Amino acid sequence: PTNPNPPPTIPARPTVLLDTKLNAKRKGTFKVRAFFGDAAPAGIARFTVIGRRSKRYAQATTPVRIGGNVTKTLRLTKKARKAIKPGKSKRVTLELRLPNGQKIKKTLRLARSRR
Repeated sequence: PTNPNPPPTIPARPTVLLDTKLNAKRKGTFKVRAFFGDAAPAGIARFTVIGRRSKRYAQATTPVRIGGNVTKTLRLTKKARKAIKPGKSKRVTLELRLPNGQKIKKTLRLARSRR
């Protein structure tokens, strides 16, 4: 006999970037958060913050935690610290590159605190 009520299939949770805006301290450090989905490949993932004209403003790597959250602290490059003065903000693209080459991108505002 076939089961009339099959157990509900839990949809696979996707990998997502959790931030809505980035707040850098005066020194240029800021945190980014990501959730790695159930189907995320194991290995090392890379966060990249891209500014205008595809300039790299920050970069860091982190191990993939399948089905888990990751918080990573990044530091603005010297070029980015010149571009985003304390007290100012710019639109940037946050990109998460998974070990299989897939990229998740999100455009958000990076603000730098005055002090």
